[in-house]
Amino acid sequence: MYLIARVLHCSYIYTKPQTMSYTIVEYEALKKAIASGTQSVTYGDKTVTYRSMDDMMRILRIMEAELFPHRQSRRRKLACIDRGYFPEKKI
Repeated sequence: MYLIARVLHCSYIYTKPQTMSYTIVEYEALKKAIASGTQSVTYGDKTVTYRSMDDMMRILRIMEAELFPHRQSRRRKLACIDRGYFPEKKI
């Protein structure tokens, strides 16, 4: 019973969160606005005004992660092994 409850409890971890769908046009317009230093982005018939450049960069990273998932860097873990061959230095 514990195992089933545990599996059911953790199943939400593996579900993909719902994301907004962005387009390349929106992505390019945001990049152009960041490069020019403006906080207002117009694409099509929509105009979006951001509060700060940090908000724009955050949204740009979200767009890049959604539009270009193959560009995301993978984290690598390196093992650190200490077999005790060398004594610790005392200060």
